[in-house]
Amino acid sequence: MSEEHGRVGFATLNGTRFSYEIAGTGQPVVFLHDGITDKSMWSEQFASFAATYQAVRYDLRGFGETLLVEGTYAHYQDLHALLDYLHIESAHLVGCSMGGCTILDFALAYPQRVRSLTVVASTPNGYEYHIEDASAQTLLEEHVAAVRAGNIKRAADLETRYWLVGVQRRVDHLPPALIQRVEAMNRVAMANKVAFFNRVSEQELQPPAVERLEDIRVPTLIIVGDLDDRNILAGSHYMTTHIQRARKATISGTAHFPNMEQPAEFNRLVLAFLRAQV
Repeated sequence: MSEEHGRVGFATLNGTRFSYEIAGTGQPVVFLHDGITDKSMWSEQFASFAATYQAVRYDLRGFGETLLVEGTYAHYQDLHALLDYLHIESAHLVGCSMGGCTILDFALAYPQRVRSLTVVASTPNGYEYHIEDASAQTLLEEHVAAVRAGNIKRAADLETRYWLVGVQRRVDHLPPALIQRVEAMNRVAMANKVAFFNRVSEQELQPPAVERLEDIRVPTLIIVGDLDDRNILAGSHYMTTHIQRARKATISGTAHFPNMEQPAEFNRLVLAFLRAQV
């Protein structure tokens, strides 16, 4: 091990340097963020969970303080390397959106390393998306145009508008501080995506998770916000019916980030689920 790890640290793994934070003692609970934020999206969870568990959160490759480097990678392999670095044999995994995809892949590739899964606002890799809502299609087209024009701020803010606010609400339905917080995280992620466009390639698990959900045997909690994208709602139902030990919880009045919009309810649901696994 070339670097010391403590409460806050960096670990060089699979060719890049990962930023992580660890606190508390007990069974490990590892938090993986979604595809537009970073590890700080779990700030409303981290201290609460560290009171009972060993809480770990980290910036995935290309997000927050973790660099994106040229070449191929797999998020679930990065997770495996981080757990090895931290000497964590098995953990409860909590993942939002892209993070949810990652922990599903990890559970299929390394089932012995997983105690439970909490999959938030996600679908399994390989799940087919359909954009049917006119407002969603318009936002998507504007986002693509901003990316092509190299307007990182606008591209990130449009993406935040779609996922955080959703197409069923207006921007003024959410606290400005929350919108600004997610926008700031997403601008870092978007800048990395634009800078490394066509210079990186993600290797997803094959066959894809959507075809193998029946092989997941650990207790699984599926959490969804009722105002989220319709594909996420449908995908959450699909996972609930195809993962043997899965159950679903809906947090009303939230979209893609129920843990940030209603942290008390989210924490209550997940902590109760984890206590039931002891």
